[in-house]
Amino acid sequence: MMPGPQNREIPPTRYNVWSALRYVSPSCDHRAWFRILAAIKDALGEDGRDIADEWSQEGDSYDKVAFRDAWKSAKPGGKVTIATLWRMALDGGWKPDSETQPETEAERQERERQRKARAEQAAKQQAEAAQRAATKAAALWKASAPATTDQPYLARKLPGITPPDTLRETTAEQAASILGYTPKSDEESLAGRVLVAPVKIDGKLSTVELIDGQGRKTAIAGGPKAGGFWAAQTLPEGDGGGLTLAIGEGVATVLSCREAVSWPVFAALSASNLPTIARTLRARFPAARLVIVGDIGGGLEYARQAAAAVGAALAVPVFADEEVMDWVRGHSKPPTDFNDLHQVAGLDAVARQLRRAVEGEPRPVPPIPVAIPAPLPESRPKVVDLTGENEARLTLEARIAATDDFEILAYQIGPEVIKSGLRESTKARLLKIIAKKSGISVKAQPFQTGIINNPIQFINTPTASREPC
Repeated sequence: MMPGPQNREIPPTRYNVWSALRYVSPSCDHRAWFRILAAIKDALGEDGRDIADEWSQEGDSYDKVAFRDAWKSAKPGGKVTIATLWRMALDGGWKPDSETQPETEAERQERERQRKARAEQAAKQQAEAAQRAATKAAALWKASAPATTDQPYLARKLPGITPPDTLRETTAEQAASILGYTPKSDEESLAGRVLVAPVKIDGKLSTVELIDGQGRKTAIAGGPKAGGFWAAQTLPEGDGGGLTLAIGEGVATVLSCREAVSWPVFAALSASNLPTIARTLRARFPAARLVIVGDIGGGLEYARQAAAAVGAALAVPVFADEEVMDWVRGHSKPPTDFNDLHQVAGLDAVARQLRRAVEGEPRPVPPIPVAIPAPLPESRPKVVDLTGENEARLTLEARIAATDDFEILAYQIGPEVIKSGLRESTKARLLKIIAKKSGISVKAQPFQTGIINNPIQFINTPTASREPC
């Protein structure tokens, strides 16, 4: 029974779903947003798609492709039910229409029957899709050749390093022939020579990750990745005693770590998968020392969760100011992972930082960035342009790892501060985190300098009513 103003169960009608969504911000963090989509789909099935899409379009970071993919991946009959939406809406001040008629027992039973039928159908379709994906993955792996050092992605990310036997390569054309469709990433087709990384769950091939020379990545449609990982080597024997195992997000990141310190490495292939893979490997190797290799950015919180869940060390790359500047000049974005550190500072730097994390030595504080005090000084820091407008896109998330928590960050060089620009897709989420942790409402306002493109000025304002997220 869902408690509410009338202390009665709320019927999951289209009207009630629409009404409840008025009290939940579509600009909430991605996890909460996805849970709401799953709640709607669990209650209404495909009949709820238009309501979910209309609500999502009101968010700061709405993307029709992201919505399409999220809605497709939401499965009815899971742990998330309509109660999730009711709870969030009620917390936000929603009061269900007092004239809404409660369900009769017959209506409730019919609703549950339909819900169960949708869940069973979804589970059946998911199992069939997973089997097709596994079959295609095996065929693609068999048809592929051993990866070589001149494969474009490897040559760019790991120059001169011999790829392990657990990587193969094919062409985008051959992959399309086997898969029956053109593999794409964010609506862009993969092209040229494509890296093939097998993903296994419980020791069985479930899908493969495909990576082309431009770094476009995708997996086989219908093949589960959650709970699966790519291993650079065969799994060690025994309980892991005397071993140090590293778990990171991407293939290139963990290969840089392997090359630097010769540890067995595993790629979770997404930040959200890190905690699950950490638990899997802890259960498989209870005596091993685990190191979670985190990327700077929104996925860092998952790395922290993974480390905490299994008692692992957490290693996050630290970049010197000149390294950041050099990287931005060449890539128009800040460095974020250990492969970036490998490329900008060398394998010795990677090895030092990994060993420091394992040995528990305090991490040195980088000369930049520094946190902007809260509340901000009344006088605005001088904003300058060093290398062009891309300088403003040394984003907040790129330096989150330099602090113990999410903070408002900027780059300080002498007396001058370059304030970070926030991508629209991350602005609302980070602002809410900042507001929640500091107990204030944080507002972003654009200001004009004539130099920097889309800078953001952060201003402390009196605490506002909490926006549910």
